[in-house]
Amino acid sequence: MKRFSKIYYFAALAFFLIFFVACEFDRGYRDIRDFYFPMRELKEGLVYEYRSVNNDSLAPYYWFYRSMQTDSGMYLTGMNYGHDFIPTQFVQEAWVSNGMLLDTLFLYFTDTSGRQQPLEVEIEAGNLFSFSAGPESGVLLYRVKWQDPYQPGVWTTVIKNRQFVRDTTWIWEGKPIDAVVFHLKELFSIEEDGALEQTYDGMEIYARGLGLVYTKKVINTNFILEYELTDRYSMEILEEKFRRYQTQ
Repeated sequence: MKRFSKIYYFAALAFFLIFFVACEFDRGYRDIRDFYFPMRELKEGLVYEYRSVNNDSLAPYYWFYRSMQTDSGMYLTGMNYGHDFIPTQFVQEAWVSNGMLLDTLFLYFTDTSGRQQPLEVEIEAGNLFSFSAGPESGVLLYRVKWQDPYQPGVWTTVIKNRQFVRDTTWIWEGKPIDAVVFHLKELFSIEEDGALEQTYDGMEIYARGLGLVYTKKVINTNFILEYELTDRYSMEILEEKFRRYQTQ
């Protein structure tokens, strides 16, 4: 999407939602923006470390989040690292009047020389998080797709439907804090002479002042992926973890 198109899209959406959001609050909706990642706290950046729940055989992963203010608005950037500290994806999210929209997404793949190369993903619907929640909250549609760098005719599509379902409490550093629960329905599709599709049910929990603290994806009845936030720290600490990993 061209830059002009993005700016026009965000401006038009914000204009429309000024009226729409006001009507929502009149019907019993409330503001839950404090449950998303804390933009003010992330100006210098923080690493979020996620570890598997009840399955020590699964490796941890890391996200480095940082917020930034530009002439066009407020953004949240995130770089994902695997257990081997190799980057796997980069995201940039835009703050608009009613929530967070996916603005940019790159996946990283290893080329024939062994180097990591970025692959830009097409964003067809980038709804990530709504700042309002109520008794009849709608579904947030997320839809992206990309072409296999080694097989030009093969496209992968990921669709996620998120919906607020209830309030809950999350324990962080020994203290209970307010949190919200979203139901997640995901479809993963690979298109090549037809389509291979898989669907998953899941859950996400966002805690006040922290952001995403828990994810769950039901692969099948015998395999469930669950991860929770276990720590937050500076990039310097992650770099030290990487140096120790290299000496193992």
